[in-house]
Amino acid sequence: MPRIVAGLNRVNWDLRTDPLSAGRGGGAPGPKVIPGAYQVRLTVGTKSQTAALRVLMNPRLARAHVTTQDLQKQYDMLAQIKEAVAGIQRAAATIRERRARLTQPAASAAGSADPAAALSALERELVAAAEGGRGGGRGGGGRGGAQPLLAELTSLYNFVADSEDKPTAGAIARWTELKKSLGEKLARVNALP
Repeated sequence: MPRIVAGLNRVNWDLRTDPLSAGRGGGAPGPKVIPGAYQVRLTVGTKSQTAALRVLMNPRLARAHVTTQDLQKQYDMLAQIKEAVAGIQRAAATIRERRARLTQPAASAAGSADPAAALSALERELVAAAEGGRGGGRGGGGRGGAQPLLAELTSLYNFVADSEDKPTAGAIARWTELKKSLGEKLARVNALP
């Protein structure tokens, strides 16, 4: 019988990649890996061991005519949404950084807009930050307003992840809309002084 020593003696893998982290707005489990061949590596100190493993198709899904290609499409969409969420988080950090660098409110008598207010408005569109520029508000855009892009993406992610099949036509159409909106908002962030 093998000797059990203090520390980690068994690891269970839930077949998922790193989770989606949506800040205070929550998160979600990572996408499930696609059936196929994988390598696992265990490193302890300077010693390392590698072993091959094979993830098989769930027979229940195979009976429902779900293919590996269907699961790949789901995985790819979830990975793209995860990257979009990370992009929003980087953009929100950029906005907060630029707002912090403003030395004084620039509301002028000539009618020009206050740059801090413009930054806060853009941040609300992305992550629904609380007034005053403090971190992520909770989910829903508040007071019946539009959902922030982060909440929309997280909602779509959860919808796609809850399925055990390829993304629906509606999910693909919604992802196309959200990608366009994300591109426009990130362009505005990149254009900030």
